[in-house]
Amino acid sequence: MALANASIFDGSVDFLRRTTAFTGAALSKLYTGVVWFKHSSSAETFERIFSGDTGSAEGGALLNMEADDKLRVIGKNTSHSNVLAVTSDTAHTKDVWNVAYWSDDLTDSGKRHFYLNNTAVDASYTTYLDQDMNFNASFNWQLGTNWAESTSLHFTGELSHFWWGPGQYIDFSVEANRRKVVSSTGKLVDMGPKGALLTGSQPIFFLRNAFGTYQEDVTDNANDWTEVGALTEGTGPEIAGGVPIMRRRRAEAA
Repeated sequence: MALANASIFDGSVDFLRRTTAFTGAALSKLYTGVVWFKHSSSAETFERIFSGDTGSAEGGALLNMEADDKLRVIGKNTSHSNVLAVTSDTAHTKDVWNVAYWSDDLTDSGKRHFYLNNTAVDASYTTYLDQDMNFNASFNWQLGTNWAESTSLHFTGELSHFWWGPGQYIDFSVEANRRKVVSSTGKLVDMGPKGALLTGSQPIFFLRNAFGTYQEDVTDNANDWTEVGALTEGTGPEIAGGVPIMRRRRAEAA
């Protein structure tokens, strides 16, 4: 059985920080993301996986763990107001690997998709406005905590592949597109060494390395992060096809 790389976030001091704008990002009404996560049963009530930091509030884009173990995806405009907000219809299961993936085109309410593993959980959109989302902001960004880096909101658990693709849309209602993320049996599908196999283009960043270099973006954008604390090695999700991710990367680079 081959497993993907994974890093443990301890919920106390571990998270990633970025203090500059993302290379390649722009204002956009399109937003796609894929995150493989294992949320610990010892976690706090509310936690953040991803957050932008305006200096005084959350901005840009957010991925939240809600009190009832549901996930919430948010996109904000340049005034830091929500233009996209959706909460998953069902809770995720803790202490096991899950994958959340979404894709939205704010110009068309028929083009909005949110999945947890192999189930659509997209019935609860509360905000969907035809406005640009502020993906290229030059403020701080956090992965594994909130904008204020509050200890009580640090993510507790493990993260594996994190694919962040503002400016891109893919129709996840088409099963063949979902199979580019997760197999029918819930296994991780390799999206390529730089993440281009999902949509045909590289995302803004793609984190997939082992814990020692998890903060290093593998795309040509080189949108690296700074590690705060000390991530440790996790046990990643099983890979569809059984071929270790690192071996594939070496073969494809050769």
